[in-house]
Amino acid sequence: AHGGRGQAAPAAAPAAGRKATLTREQMEKRVASTLEEFVELQDMAEVAATLSEMGSRECFAAVVSKALEMACDTPKHTGSLTKLIAQLSKDGTLASKEIEEGYTFFMEFLEDSAIDIPASPKVAAEFVAHGLTP
Repeated sequence: AHGGRGQAAPAAAPAAGRKATLTREQMEKRVASTLEEFVELQDMAEVAATLSEMGSRECFAAVVSKALEMACDTPKHTGSLTKLIAQLSKDGTLASKEIEEGYTFFMEFLEDSAIDIPASPKVAAEFVAHGLTP
């Protein structure tokens, strides 16, 4: 019975009160869940808002690599995810360096990915064609 309302939900408080305290793993999970929600709802503004609320750009490159991974796993999402990355680039949410880092990370594993998911090179090419356009 010691504590009070402020301590009743310690897991929720840090994310809401001190955004910068999210660990890299927590940020990566948040990126993944945000992208999963995006493919269902197609709300680009919500993705941008969620990224800005994270309090750190540390995992912004993961937005690109995770979007690529999701598109390879479910090719029907390629179009919406490429548009998302292009829009996040255009509106300045993602810097070109972060996009490049995301592509680079994904491309390091493209050969292995193509063994399991033959569409991976085609999906990656579509992302590069759409996502890097200024």
